[in-house]
Amino acid sequence: MAKRNTNHVGKDSPGNAPAKFRRTGSNTNHRAGWNEARPQLLKDLIASTAIVGAAIRFGTSRDGGAYAIGLYVNGEVTTEWLPCNEDINQLLEELIDYFVSLDAEQERKDSKTVVD
Repeated sequence: MAKRNTNHVGKDSPGNAPAKFRRTGSNTNHRAGWNEARPQLLKDLIASTAIVGAAIRFGTSRDGGAYAIGLYVNGEVTTEWLPCNEDINQLLEELIDYFVSLDAEQERKDSKTVVD
């Protein structure tokens, strides 16, 4: 199966970001805002997710200190957490690359089955 960067994966617990992503102290003014994500990346991520038969959800932690992207792939559920002060577009690009590689892997398997 295609490999993906799991640096941001956290326990899938709706609304609860892992402690390392919670806002504390003076860093509480900035909130995760999906308006910071490039629209084309969101569109590409949704499309690449759907092509492989997976699903995705977008949200934030309860305190707004982290982005939360839920992934439903092959019956498994994970949540990607990203602190709001990090680049959400970079994570979106990584996820797109993952789903594109997953699609290519599925196509190779399908073409091999037809040949065999």
